[in-house]
Amino acid sequence: MVQNIQTPPNDIRPKPLDIQKPIPDLLHQLHGAEPNTNVLVDFDETLLLRNSTEEYLDTLHPKAVGVVFLSGLDFLKPWNWLPGQLRGEISRDWVRVLLATILFPWTLLIWPWQAKKVAQTQQNQILVLALSSNPNLNVLVATDCFRPIVAPILRHIDIASTELHACRLWLGIVDRLAGKFNRLNKTLGADTVANAIVITDSRNDIELLQATQQPFLIQWPQAQYIQAMTATYAPLLYTSRFKHSPLYLLHGILMDQWLMLVLALSWIAPRPVLHALGLFFLVISFWCVYELGYYENDYVAEHYEKQPNVKETEFIRPEAPLVQPWIWAGLFAAPGLFLLHWATAPELTVSSAIFEQTGWLGLRWFILLAITRLVYRVFNYVDKRSRVWPYLLLQYSRLPAFAVLTAISPIGGILLSAQTLTSWIRYLIYRYQGKMNAAPHAILRLVTLSFLMAMLAIKDGV
Repeated sequence: MVQNIQTPPNDIRPKPLDIQKPIPDLLHQLHGAEPNTNVLVDFDETLLLRNSTEEYLDTLHPKAVGVVFLSGLDFLKPWNWLPGQLRGEISRDWVRVLLATILFPWTLLIWPWQAKKVAQTQQNQILVLALSSNPNLNVLVATDCFRPIVAPILRHIDIASTELHACRLWLGIVDRLAGKFNRLNKTLGADTVANAIVITDSRNDIELLQATQQPFLIQWPQAQYIQAMTATYAPLLYTSRFKHSPLYLLHGILMDQWLMLVLALSWIAPRPVLHALGLFFLVISFWCVYELGYYENDYVAEHYEKQPNVKETEFIRPEAPLVQPWIWAGLFAAPGLFLLHWATAPELTVSSAIFEQTGWLGLRWFILLAITRLVYRVFNYVDKRSRVWPYLLLQYSRLPAFAVLTAISPIGGILLSAQTLTSWIRYLIYRYQGKMNAAPHAILRLVTLSFLMAMLAIKDGV
């Protein structure tokens, strides 16, 4: 934490702009250091070229559960629920690590093996070589990260003598509130800190840098902050992170798709609750494959469009997975198809005939998913104006196409068609005028629904 710094008028210590120095100057200083020179080295993105907290959280298993857990924390931000000085970014890593360790306690057992790999592949070899080649140096690793995370990594970094000053895990917020500068002054003494060489990449260490005669604020070119689980796949994660927002899962998928399907299909089923539950699993299964089009759409935009419309985010955009979405689609489809058929069966019994008929439903479902994936690929690679036509097919795959699996009433067909045509009209407006949100979604849907119902009434009257 950066504290308010009271600086007397005659203070001659280096100011923030004076302490950022090139790497060769640091290496020269380390090689020429006198005996018993103390070197205070930051850990994350300095001695280690990655963030150790993120590397620790990346080891959560099962990974699919871990990525959902971390995404949920980023959405809810429970660190902002804490009182007073505890609130905000100062407690973010502590809350994430603490909750992850409590809910995934085996991570502390897995971590030492993973820490060795992290040390071997992500240590700052230039800095490690400079620190280890001069026997006159006393290396003191000073970090705001947590001892159970840093110590196993540091154990495999080849520096003869190191002393670790890190935050405690369970009382980590107390140590972070105190600040690195105050903690080091207390444990090492102000004279030791003032005479040490300080190496860090963070301007949050400004007090520490200003307190020493030999400060080095250095951004290492190989260092990267990579958030945990960046490359891990989980259904709907790409949709909520890179294409829409987490609220889209509620409004765009549950409300505009699943609820519409329930209203159109489940109410006429003999067992509507089971039917609706089956549709829920099938909607998630559908999105596992449909989401691949989002990956591809962003890839095409970034590589082939002059002005790509890609959502900006703090996360590193992953490549599209090849196999996992289809596996997850199958895992969600299996209970969904079974429940869908069970909900319409004459008797609520389990027999071999039900499994056989569910298998035939599964074949239809797989064909629907394959066609949807093919249409989305065509959509992504045609010119933007021509996309309005495959977009209509994509919208039909999201709603009316579910009728290939179960019975639908005329009113249900009209409801799904109205929703589909409304979405297509709005996209048509966006593609030709660029203002999709200017089109009133609810009014368009009401007018389209009324028109289709009127046509049905006329047909029945005739």
